[in-house]
Amino acid sequence: MMGKLLRTLVAAVFLIGAVLALAAWLGPAGAFPEGGPLRAGRSDNTIDVQVAPGETVSSLAALLEELGVISSARLLRALASTVGLDNEIQAGDYAFSPGQAVLSVLDRLRRGLTSAQGTTIPEGRRVEETAAVLEEAGVVTAADFIAAARGYDRSRYKFLVSVPAGSLEGFLFPDTYQVTKTASADDIVSLMLATFERKVLTPDVAVDVNKNALSLQEIVTLASIVEREAVKSEEQPMIASVFLNRLRLGMRLQADPTVQYAITRDPASVTRYGYWKRDLTVQDLAIDSPYNTYRASGLPPGPICNPGKEVILAVIRPASTKYLYFVARPDGSHAFSETLEEHNRNVDRYRGG
Repeated sequence: MMGKLLRTLVAAVFLIGAVLALAAWLGPAGAFPEGGPLRAGRSDNTIDVQVAPGETVSSLAALLEELGVISSARLLRALASTVGLDNEIQAGDYAFSPGQAVLSVLDRLRRGLTSAQGTTIPEGRRVEETAAVLEEAGVVTAADFIAAARGYDRSRYKFLVSVPAGSLEGFLFPDTYQVTKTASADDIVSLMLATFERKVLTPDVAVDVNKNALSLQEIVTLASIVEREAVKSEEQPMIASVFLNRLRLGMRLQADPTVQYAITRDPASVTRYGYWKRDLTVQDLAIDSPYNTYRASGLPPGPICNPGKEVILAVIRPASTKYLYFVARPDGSHAFSETLEEHNRNVDRYRGG
């Protein structure tokens, strides 16, 4: 009798100890700690598990044990039930390691730490090009992303209130994103906009934006042009100064990237030359479009690509110059000039007339 009682007390103490340890790990607020998963063993292999909406730990436990994710389905069910987590797991696609600790599995399921992949969106790409990158990475389809960008509810971000309806070109911040397999196109658009707000509209930058003669929409529009013109990042403030000087004097910007953007209204041009046609013709430069800054004065109606933070800062804090012209050298750098005569000499020198 005493032996049975002793075994019962030992089991009870063990269970209470496990629960208390889990409670302490969860913390006073009941939140799991930050950081990577805790593992019982190491392996380069991963086990993919899809958790359906409404699924419980109890229903998953046997599968996780069968797949080798955990060693004891019974322990997982007991701990989940004891701390009330059985019905609080998040749906999604997970990547577990073989022999992973039970507490780690509960952590992942409770917080929804689904498997994610790093997807890099390069600077200076159009919405369509960004969409293609996401589709190639297997994140979302290009069509879904473009539709989400065009139909996005601008009221969700204050800085978008003044942005005209249509595409979010210019504000889909280029960066490397950890995107889960369950993310929707709308989720990704939101993530990019949130990143723009967090990384670009910092308090010190916001002050300069508010003091600037250009609106945020105009700043991003000009930054998108500089992004496409500047091969070397160190020249961005110089190129920005050229365009700002021309705007102040009422001169047309005459920026090739805006023409490249304008001619893509013709699908045949995109099919043949891509989104950024290298060699523009006289006919291209004469295209009737508000984006053609060889014909239209001032800035185009909106950004022509999604610029990075540094080029946006170059527009807000440009170099102090009197330059009005620049021409590309063979190495991608530019020769700058204040007068048309000097510019023509540079053109003859670097383009052979």
